[in-house]
Amino acid sequence: MNEDFNRGSNNGLFFFFVGAIIVIISASIMKSASFPLRTASGFFLLGVFLTLVFLQKRIKKLSYQILQTVSFMLIAVLLGCIFESTTIFFCTMALQCAIMLMYMDSGFMRFQSILMTGIFIVFGIPSVIGLQRAAPPLQYIACAITVMGIQWMCRNVIKFVELRDRRNREQERSLDDLLKIVEDKCDEARAATKSKSDFLSNMSHEIRTPLNSVLGMNELILREANDDSIISYACNVETSGKLLLSLINDILDFSKIESGKMEIIPVRYQITSVVNDTVNMLNRRFEEKGLELKINADPEIPSCLFGDEVRIRQILTNIMTNAVKYTDSGSVTLTAGFEKQSEDSILLILSVKDTGRGIKEEDREKLFCGFTRVDQEKNRNIEGTGLGLSITSRLVTMMNGTIEVESVYGEGSEFIIKLPQKIISAEPSGEFCTRTESAPDRRKYRVSFTAPEARILITDDNRSNLLVAEGLLKPTKIQVDCASSGFECINRLRASKYDVLLLDHMMPEMDGVETLKKIRKENLAPGIPVVALTANAVSGARDMYVEYGFEDYLPKPISGNSLEKMLLKLLPPELVHITDEAAPEETADAKETVHNNAAELIDQSVAMTYCGDSEELYMIILQTYCEEFADRIQKLRDFYEQKDMNNYRIAAHSLKSTSLNIGAVSLSEEARSHEFAAKEGNMDAISADIDLLLENYRAVTEEARKKLKEIEAKL
Repeated sequence: MNEDFNRGSNNGLFFFFVGAIIVIISASIMKSASFPLRTASGFFLLGVFLTLVFLQKRIKKLSYQILQTVSFMLIAVLLGCIFESTTIFFCTMALQCAIMLMYMDSGFMRFQSILMTGIFIVFGIPSVIGLQRAAPPLQYIACAITVMGIQWMCRNVIKFVELRDRRNREQERSLDDLLKIVEDKCDEARAATKSKSDFLSNMSHEIRTPLNSVLGMNELILREANDDSIISYACNVETSGKLLLSLINDILDFSKIESGKMEIIPVRYQITSVVNDTVNMLNRRFEEKGLELKINADPEIPSCLFGDEVRIRQILTNIMTNAVKYTDSGSVTLTAGFEKQSEDSILLILSVKDTGRGIKEEDREKLFCGFTRVDQEKNRNIEGTGLGLSITSRLVTMMNGTIEVESVYGEGSEFIIKLPQKIISAEPSGEFCTRTESAPDRRKYRVSFTAPEARILITDDNRSNLLVAEGLLKPTKIQVDCASSGFECINRLRASKYDVLLLDHMMPEMDGVETLKKIRKENLAPGIPVVALTANAVSGARDMYVEYGFEDYLPKPISGNSLEKMLLKLLPPELVHITDEAAPEETADAKETVHNNAAELIDQSVAMTYCGDSEELYMIILQTYCEEFADRIQKLRDFYEQKDMNNYRIAAHSLKSTSLNIGAVSLSEEARSHEFAAKEGNMDAISADIDLLLENYRAVTEEARKKLKEIEAKL
């Protein structure tokens, strides 16, 4: 309405000004009035115009519209008198109607119509009574009817426009109401989905806590029991517990994908490692069902790729597990191949074909739906949530890949996954080492090391978890202290010194991250590695915890082997005694062996503990270590020169871990000291030792290249 008023008033001012000029000029030319009268009329009209300009935004809209109408009528009367013509008067009035149309205000036009009717009646009296120089009655009436007709048409145009606008507003209002209803329903649906996802996530997390205790205590039974029947029972508990853990992980992954919290985190990896690890993990299930596992892998696949290794393992594990579940006899064939897309990228193709039950044509649409099982009546004895393929499909989509299914009911199925991957090293992988390992006999547990002089502090709000950790570490003879909260942990650190801290992430009142911040702020554990314990082990968790300031993390349920490996890596070497049981081929005392090898740049026996005694895997690790040398040493120099302590700490941490993986214990310890110096912002300590660190790093890399050639020649 403001736009209509501005348009009408502005145009009205313009036409009034033009009309006033016409009045003055025509009156002067025709000399229908004396000069003083013409002058007075001119000033009067100018005064009216300036008044209209002044009052345009200062009085109410209706008042201004009435004032403007009266002013136009004055112009019409003056022109009619000057030209002594009723036609001129009526033409001016008709023009006024058209100008007033610009206001788009039917109420005002109604008032104008009444006002004009009254004026026409008043000015029509001379014609009716036959005064001299008055227009003939018929002419006057014809002109009046014509002008009133024009005014009536203008008024109806405005009514039509108002009616259209009102309908449009009603439609917009209805549409807005509909959109509001849809938005509310969407919010309700999102809230319901979030509530469901939160419930699944929270319940899964809560279930993992007692499950951690169950599996941990069961591992202690397997370690210490001598009765075959008890060991058999415990093995069944372990199998069922791991199945339950797998189901919980599926539910967690599904809820994270639905809530948009699942992330794809690409890293460098070897596809040979992914295939070998998956095969070894599932080998026992193949043996139990008497199935033949066939591996067909293209030896030309690039040896080092860039992608989310964790999720690719999960995809392959889900598909192969599914094949084992639904195959009663025959074989499962895993095929790994690729298609070259460009110089630095390939399309990785993983295919799993089985001779199992197959899928009905009508069930294919339900295959990738969450919590859905196909052919329920026939497959009711198959364990699982029905989430594996749904998660797999979504993960493949998140990685811009595709998944295809070919199946003949009763004969078997084939799942074909295609994933775009970047190439880090184009060197062919060669023949895949498809070794298969039977599950170890749990009765033959051997402690990998002892450290009676070492002290560690474990903090967890769950008493069962503490008992499990204490029991798992009992054979190592480590002195273990326990705390049930972040506050108790801090108090113990104020009173005693420890070599390693294990800190639960999720605790009431003060969680693990807050506790660690307080520990670092008060400098309660300078140089002491802190490991996070978490049930929320997702892709990228390690980087997240390192960012928080932790040395590393251990996923729950904690396995004894993982715990021992972590402590073997973090405890001071002088406190660790490698046991004969862990290295039966060694005849000398482990501690003596460590001292004898201390002068060596690379201790291959240490590296083998991280490679599962696989020289093939050790060769891959050495190759990656050498490839990363130039980039990593440049980063160390750059971060040091830029005094970027945070990134220098991360680079030193990475050097520490990778060096230990190849057996460079001494260099790993050097990198560790630099990492903690960077954490504390001790630039002087780094400056005094960085040249030596980089020189030793270069020497270790040269030694790694030599060892790599030796292993390649041997193999």
